Amino acid sequence: MKILKAEKIWLALCVLGYLFYNLPGFPKYGDMRMCIIHGVISLIWVWAANYIGVAIINKIYRLKDQNEEK
Repeated sequence: MKILKAEKIWLALCVLGYLFYNLPGFPKYGDMRMCIIHGVISLIWVWAANYIGVAIINKIYRLKDQNEEK
């Protein structure tokens, strides 16, 4: 199965979000305000990338209706 450009972009966004969330030493230890901001931005990024990516991939690979097969 060939991987489409949309799937590559989706994968890249998810991996970049994961890497951003797990940067060592960022935010600085003990900085509660930056920790919350970093967590919220990371969470929104990963959620948006996944939900938008699933919607785009779903448009490309439509599921077959079970009623049509009978």
